[in-house]
Amino acid sequence: MDRGDDPLVGRVLDGRYEIVERRASGGMATVYRARDRRLDREVAVKIMHEGRDDDAMTAQTFDREARAAAKLHDPHIVSVFDQGEDRGRPFIVMEYVDGCTLRTIIAHEAPMTPARAMAFMEPVAEALAVAHEAGLIHRDVKPENVLISSKGEVKVGDFGLAREVTNDNANATAVIVGTASYLPPERYLHKVADRRSDVYSAGVMLYELLTGVKPYWSDNADGIAAQHAHRDMQPPSSVIGSTAIPHWLDELVVACTRRNPELRPADGAELARRVRIARTALDVGTWNDADLTQCMNPFAESTATGIQTTAATAAPRHGAPAATPEHTPRMGLGIDEPPDDPPRPHGSRANRGPTVLPGVVRTRKYRRRRAIVLLILLVILGSIIGTSAWWLVSGRYTDVPDLARLTQADAVAAASNAQLTVTFQPAYSETVPANQIISTDPGVGARVHRDTQVTAYVSRGPQRFAMPTVIGLAQDKAQQALIDAHLAVGQVTQAYSETVASGMVISASQDPGAQLKANTAIDLVVSQGRQPIDVTSYVGQPGDAASTALTQAGLAPKQTTAYSTDSGSPCAKGSDGQPVPSGVVCAQNPASGTLFKGDTVTLTVSKGPEMVTVPSIPQKTSLDAAQKALTDAGLVPNLNYATPQIIRANLVMAVSPAPGTKVAKGSTVTLTVV
Repeated sequence: MDRGDDPLVGRVLDGRYEIVERRASGGMATVYRARDRRLDREVAVKIMHEGRDDDAMTAQTFDREARAAAKLHDPHIVSVFDQGEDRGRPFIVMEYVDGCTLRTIIAHEAPMTPARAMAFMEPVAEALAVAHEAGLIHRDVKPENVLISSKGEVKVGDFGLAREVTNDNANATAVIVGTASYLPPERYLHKVADRRSDVYSAGVMLYELLTGVKPYWSDNADGIAAQHAHRDMQPPSSVIGSTAIPHWLDELVVACTRRNPELRPADGAELARRVRIARTALDVGTWNDADLTQCMNPFAESTATGIQTTAATAAPRHGAPAATPEHTPRMGLGIDEPPDDPPRPHGSRANRGPTVLPGVVRTRKYRRRRAIVLLILLVILGSIIGTSAWWLVSGRYTDVPDLARLTQADAVAAASNAQLTVTFQPAYSETVPANQIISTDPGVGARVHRDTQVTAYVSRGPQRFAMPTVIGLAQDKAQQALIDAHLAVGQVTQAYSETVASGMVISASQDPGAQLKANTAIDLVVSQGRQPIDVTSYVGQPGDAASTALTQAGLAPKQTTAYSTDSGSPCAKGSDGQPVPSGVVCAQNPASGTLFKGDTVTLTVSKGPEMVTVPSIPQKTSLDAAQKALTDAGLVPNLNYATPQIIRANLVMAVSPAPGTKVAKGSTVTLTVV
């Protein structure tokens, strides 16, 4: 059944439970059919409604259901397998019961025969007995919480209102929770509940199974609860007639629904005991029995004098009780005729022989008259039987009309024409315009009792969620922001950024504020920080070319210059003693490693050798003076002796290269000495 686009359908909870379809929705949570991927089985998952996870009382109620049901192990109680939380919303994993609720059965079958009704009540009573023995009270026993599987198994579920029976249970809550139609008086008047409160609700449910109607009706829940609190509930036979229900079964319903809890069965175990006795009595055909009546309702003000029937006179389980020997109706005419030999006064002439209606049967006139009467009676009886059969088979049912695409006002009118009532529940839809009906539950064409309440899902239009601002957030916070906005995280890519710190979101595939479908995938680009640049050495290459290459790589070149000399300079001469040519990079800092965009690389560019002028050294200048002049000029003197030492005067006679010549600093100048 289409219930609008549900964002949870298709999601996998806790990496394990894949949501397949929505099955039901209540005031606190929604139930989905899901697949347990780990154990490959179908399960039911109850997820708290969005927006209620901040309600402490609701969250405690939800948690209490899981803990309460997990304590109980019985074939008539829905098992709880797991509990968890998905994006802040608690969920419970339960046994999946493929079938319907007892409410659906009541809508199609009630009023039921006593045997059929008790067949449903026995497993319910046994489930309550198990819960009460474990120290738990259900507090919300009603047909909607009784599940009937496709195999006919009866299971009690929804322990969301369950409480442990403790000394302070009377003050467990100041708020009335539960369904008003099944609310025991003490819950309404004093806000208290114990095991006998569950028995009261079960008694109301049995009343509805037998009669097809609830005991009280009002325009509001408070009015219904007030009637439970201040009026004694009438036996089911007051609705459908005393011949359809044994007197002792009437008394069982009355006993369970006493306003005074002290007069009810003490707990589920006692209720189950009485129900089993009742089923046995129905199986053997016991219809009226004073002891059985007393067993069903020990506190009854008066007990009818019943008659223990035998198999021969037992009432059919599906109809009225068999007649007693004192008055057996004649079959055929449909009316009671006097016995063949009615008692006569002692001494009467009539005692001599039967004189029933003397002469009437002897004349043709009266025989014709009686035939006409019989014919009329047969026609009337046929009409009654036909009308009753039509009502039982077809007349009391109606079909759910097609309300799709109608407005609420039109839907109310259409439902009223079909003798149904309708309630509305909002839902989102991608295809149905806002304020029009999406679908109904039960669905179109479903055959239901007249006056059944149909739930219609009203479109809110497409569900959209605003794109949050994620640029500038850390990656994990940006992803959580998308999840919180009911969107999905798409592809995440990495990129270098000179302005956005590493791990922060640079950009997203949707602009902030964009209205998007639930679970729309949003792609993110996350910063890797500044992009590293490998440094290349440009030593020995032209300085201008090196600067251009560094600039293209994203670095900032800085040039300095130096003369290429023998030592003490960044541009020292090479190993061959030759100076570094002018304009060539002779040093770089750093020469290798990794930098980032805009970082500086210093290039030292050679200016070539430093040129100096050979100083003027006149002839006959003393050797010491000549050497000093060359050294001061940055030149290296080389001595060439022209005379033997014995006659040497240490005077310079020649200089090579000649004074005034430009030579590289550090060059050798030869002095000829005599």
